Amino acid sequence: MRRQREKKAMGEATAPHRQPERRKLSREARVSAQGAATGPLPSCPAWRAKFTTLFIFSSCYGAPMTTRGAALPFLLPVLLGVLAACTWLLARPHVAAGPTHPTLVVLGAAQYSGRPSPAFKRRLDHALSVYRAGGVQTIVVTGGRQPGDPYTEGEVGAAYLRARGVPGSALIAEARSRTTAENLRGARVLLPPGTPVTLITDEAHAPRALVLARALGLTANANPSPLSRNPDLRYLLREKFALLGYTLLGLRG
Repeated sequence: MRRQREKKAMGEATAPHRQPERRKLSREARVSAQGAATGPLPSCPAWRAKFTTLFIFSSCYGAPMTTRGAALPFLLPVLLGVLAACTWLLARPHVAAGPTHPTLVVLGAAQYSGRPSPAFKRRLDHALSVYRAGGVQTIVVTGGRQPGDPYTEGEVGAAYLRARGVPGSALIAEARSRTTAENLRGARVLLPPGTPVTLITDEAHAPRALVLARALGLTANANPSPLSRNPDLRYLLREKFALLGYTLLGLRG
C-alpha cells in the first residue's frame, strides 16, 4: 500500500504542467457575444426606414420654411391682386346717369307669353318714368323671339309702354335681335345716322352695354334701371366677366 502511494506521488511530480486551453473564438462568435451584450443591430431595412422618416421630417419642417420666406415677396402682390379682383367682382355695379338724349333705347330681356319678365318690366317702367320727365321724343324697344315663340320682346315692350300712355308715334319696336350687340345694331339701323341715344337697361348690364355701343360707333350714355332687391349673384358675375372679355378683346362693330 505504501509503495503504491509513493509511485502515485512520483507520477504527479514528474507529469508535465498543462496550461489551461484557450478557446479561439471565431468572428461570428465574437459578433454574437457582442450582440448578446449590446442588443441586436438593426437590419438594413430598419435603417432605411429611419433614414426615410428623418428625410421627410426635415423636408416638411426645415426646407419649406426657407422656401416660404424667400417666396413671401412674390406672394404678397399675388394675394393683393386676388383681393382686388374679388372686390371688383363682388362690388355692386354703378353707372352714373348722363344727360338724357331725346332717343331712348330699351335693351330687351325675356318675355313670357306676351308679358314682360320682371327684369324687362323694371327696364320698361324706368323708361316710362324718364319719358314722363320730359325731353324724350323716341323710344326704341329691342329684342327678338325665342324659337317657336309667337311674341317678340320688342313688340311686347312697345305694347306695354303704349298701354301706359306713350303714343305709338314715339315707339319703335326692333324685333329681330337676340343678343346685346344685336340689340344695338338693330336700333342703329332704325335711327337716323349719328343719333345720340340713352340706353335703358339694369345697373349690372349697363357697363357692358355702353362698351358695346361705343364700339359699334354709337354716341351713347346710360340711365340704368334699378336691380331687384336680391339680384342673382350668377347674373352679376356673368356681366362682370363678359365686360372683362369685351374690354380685353376690343370688340368692334
